[in-house]
Amino acid sequence: MFFLNGPTAPVRVPSDEVIPLHSWDESPLYRRIALYNLKVFDDVLDPERLRSSLEILVSQRTWRKLGGRLRKTSNDYLEYHIPAEFSKERPAVGFSHVDHTDTAKDDHPLASKLPKPSSRPAVVGDPDESIDLACGPGCPKSIDDYLYSDRPLLGLHVVSFKDATLVTLHWLHIACDAMGMKALVHGWVLAMQGKDKEIPVQQGFDHDPLAELGKHPKEAHKLADQRMTTGSLLAYGLKNGYGLTIGKKETRMVCIPGWFMNSLRAEAIQELTDAGVKTPFLTESDILVAWWTRIAVSHMPEGSDRPVTVQVAMSLRKTLEGDLLLPDKPYVSNCFGFANLLLSVKDFHQKPTSDIALQTRTAITEQRIREQVEAYQAMVLDSVAPLPVFFGTGNTYQISYSNWTHADLFGADFSAAAVTPRDTPLYASYIAHCQVPFQFPEGFIIVGKDSKENTWLCGYRVEGATEKNVSEVQDLIFRAYKNLPASPPSIIDTIRQSVHIHPAMADLILSVMQTISNPEYSRHAANLCEMFCSSKV
Repeated sequence: MFFLNGPTAPVRVPSDEVIPLHSWDESPLYRRIALYNLKVFDDVLDPERLRSSLEILVSQRTWRKLGGRLRKTSNDYLEYHIPAEFSKERPAVGFSHVDHTDTAKDDHPLASKLPKPSSRPAVVGDPDESIDLACGPGCPKSIDDYLYSDRPLLGLHVVSFKDATLVTLHWLHIACDAMGMKALVHGWVLAMQGKDKEIPVQQGFDHDPLAELGKHPKEAHKLADQRMTTGSLLAYGLKNGYGLTIGKKETRMVCIPGWFMNSLRAEAIQELTDAGVKTPFLTESDILVAWWTRIAVSHMPEGSDRPVTVQVAMSLRKTLEGDLLLPDKPYVSNCFGFANLLLSVKDFHQKPTSDIALQTRTAITEQRIREQVEAYQAMVLDSVAPLPVFFGTGNTYQISYSNWTHADLFGADFSAAAVTPRDTPLYASYIAHCQVPFQFPEGFIIVGKDSKENTWLCGYRVEGATEKNVSEVQDLIFRAYKNLPASPPSIIDTIRQSVHIHPAMADLILSVMQTISNPEYSRHAANLCEMFCSSKV
């Protein structure tokens, strides 16, 4: 019966160049993730210039894999089938364009909801609300949309408004990671500027430079004895299976202004110095991971010994330079591993942010060295499927971070594509990240820092998790504000001690409270909570 037959892949073209996927790209996880990276530019860009320059890049010999068609072999492996010549019928890049040039961005029902920077740390929106802007008509949303069509792996969708342009790149995760995307966008900008000859040659186009990684370990991984056993994995799966698979997720975008990050970092460095740490070094990412994880577990009992595993993705290109990778050529593929920090819920409630941040930095530094990368990948190869290694117990609360700051997506200058010539650079004012159909719960992407020093954090969580955290912090503030007939500074001290609010945020709350001439605690508490927590998104 014909209706029992599955979809059919297009007939293979004999002249196509066939290249198998690299070993790291051939992951069951990457197969399930289609990525959409939407950039908002507050100027009118030429869609044809955007498309043609991207096609120029992908037409370069060592970049042609991005224009390949995805096909599956008889033994279920994936291959790129690259047209001998790109043409109108078989283009290098998938392209779609929606014209709203008769409408201002803020007058459009969806575009008007795109998040804008906040003057304080705040949840500013839901990136999934803009998915219809990021995904054009017929855009791919699963691997089947590639396997059973003749679409190229890389796609471009442009939405034009009277005063702005939305530019979305979309690809399947098997193509590359965030640092690979950095190289791609850099090459694209060079093509926009007419500097085709400056586009760098890419390494690893037709061979796998990481094929031997993990096959020659010289030492055990530092966390090898805390790797989840089969029993622990089963228990973890039973406890979290619904959230990992079919459970509803929620996505939130958080904006953290530069003044707040600077204050957090300065205080953390001072705390470590006071504690006797010599020349302490912390990145903003270390501090953000520590601070945000504390918020993420704030709804759990303060004295809980429940294990928490913080998994931080890290690019391995620098680690592998001079060994498996060349330092002077981009590598547009997947090349990242994970550092893991194992603590407890109690640690995040009781230890200062500076201590957690320092432990995060230590874990990354130790687990990024060449020998440890080899040891980690050896564990991956020893698994039933090439998936990230899980550490902890069956009761572990797993939270993952991926820091895209070094990809500098906000730093790409698109002024060369502006319809009206510009004398100044044109950077994205907002970048949204969407992924379909798989969304890992309790996963956070540090999208990067914009030109105004705002840091953007995108979080995927089990539905209702964000509300739990907001409600917990609101409740603590409400109780401190309602039940203590004390002067504002005393209340602020109580709030600091209760929920570990950073002094800068406490001062912000204090300044608001001081504007209330006749405070009626119960009536004003909700307004104060809303200002602090931004619960309305």
